[in-house]
Amino acid sequence: MVLAALPPLSLLTSSALLGLALGPHLVLSSSTCLLIALVLLIGVKQAPALVAPLLLTVAALFVGVARASSIESPEPPRADKDLLIEMCLKQSSLDGGAQMLDGHAVTLFAATPHNGLPLALWHGRLPVSLWAPWPAAGDGVARSGDCWLFRGRLKEPIRATDRHLFFARGRGMRVSRPGGPVYLLESLLVDRIRALRAAVRDGLARLSPVDQQPLFMALVLGDRSLLDDSRRESFVRTGTAHLLAISGLHIGMVALWLFGAARLLLDRVLVRVYRPLVAAGHGRKLAQLFALLGAMSYVVTAGSPVSARRALLMLVSMVCAVWLDRPASAGNALILAALAIVWLDPSSLFDTSLHLSVAAVASLLLLSRASRRIPFLVRRWWGGLILLVASSAVAAVATAPVCLWSFGRASIAGLWVNPLVVPLLGSMTLPPLLAGAILSPVCPSAATLLLTLASWPARFGTALVEAAAQPRWCPEWIGSLSGIETVAVYLAGAVIAAIFVYRTER
Repeated sequence: MVLAALPPLSLLTSSALLGLALGPHLVLSSSTCLLIALVLLIGVKQAPALVAPLLLTVAALFVGVARASSIESPEPPRADKDLLIEMCLKQSSLDGGAQMLDGHAVTLFAATPHNGLPLALWHGRLPVSLWAPWPAAGDGVARSGDCWLFRGRLKEPIRATDRHLFFARGRGMRVSRPGGPVYLLESLLVDRIRALRAAVRDGLARLSPVDQQPLFMALVLGDRSLLDDSRRESFVRTGTAHLLAISGLHIGMVALWLFGAARLLLDRVLVRVYRPLVAAGHGRKLAQLFALLGAMSYVVTAGSPVSARRALLMLVSMVCAVWLDRPASAGNALILAALAIVWLDPSSLFDTSLHLSVAAVASLLLLSRASRRIPFLVRRWWGGLILLVASSAVAAVATAPVCLWSFGRASIAGLWVNPLVVPLLGSMTLPPLLAGAILSPVCPSAATLLLTLASWPARFGTALVEAAAQPRWCPEWIGSLSGIETVAVYLAGAVIAAIFVYRTER
């Protein structure tokens, strides 16, 4: 009876995320919250069927609070000040040039020594994003877990987050590096990833058309540093900046290609070895595992941006459901992916990139679910065209509150620019571009042909973006929403969407 009354996964996840958000503002320790959650879970077995879902939801809330409370959040030092910072990195440098790396500052020193000795101003664990020039090779290359000393200026967070910015002056000095077999294995993998990323970057630089190199670097590796400010602003004004991020479209294409190739090969091998394995579907499951490993390699090579991590975790959730012979739900996969990202790094709960990614994908999943109940969208040939236009409009509307909250501006032109540009820079450019990037280190002649094919729709799409970015064609909504107003807008939208879906599915 209790199992029949369990709350849905979306409610449990929302409760855990709420606990993560409330954790830094509560005085309860993580051990106290876990004890309360344990007591509630024990009470679920004896509780009536109507009370059990409530107890489970509250238990998930306290588990989220316990996770957030386990992260130290000390009072940050005064920003906009020259400092010497000791910082332990959470990620590795994969190539040379200016880079933004995440880590935790453990000690802040005065920039000017006192009596010849560094003067410690603060100790703790402060989340920091480090912006610094980085060498391409040699002992100066940073690795995850290293602790470095940098001299520079500490800045306040740009948005509502606890992660400060630190702009370093020149390269730093490594003060410690962890050891052990796990670290050595991680270092070996990082070296291989760095070599692969460098090979792809070199192939794109040598083989792609000169005028498209900055765009191709952004579309394949997520490196937008080569794009000039005017072109980047054009994508922002037209609401098409999401095309420059490594997203589910990239991960889906890579996984689909690898799944098809592995399925074809494994079925042929297994038929010769043991035919019942094919009949039982083991070839399909092994092909899914191979595609998942390939997609994971691409995400790591591209620098693991939050949109790529979300797409990868959704893919992991759906593959696990298939392997466990459970129905795969894209909605549950999105919820689990968002929870996993925030659980591993609670500060990402306030990351605008994650907000935009989740809001856009959730709106598209909702549109897909609602459209299946509208006959003319499913049975008519022009239904797909309507859904394409509607998906761009729905995603633009769904992400507008986040844009107003974080940036104070939202693109209105994206409602009509996205349906024209997304097919050009997405469906027509990405397949040959990704294939050419993969083949560039091993088969330059085929890669050159594919990159040339990708440049044709890319030029047309970029020209449309720059033309649509003119002020007379590109109105913007200038305004600002508070965090509470943004949450209220999404709650109202969720209620309206739930009522609409309920009525269409009756």
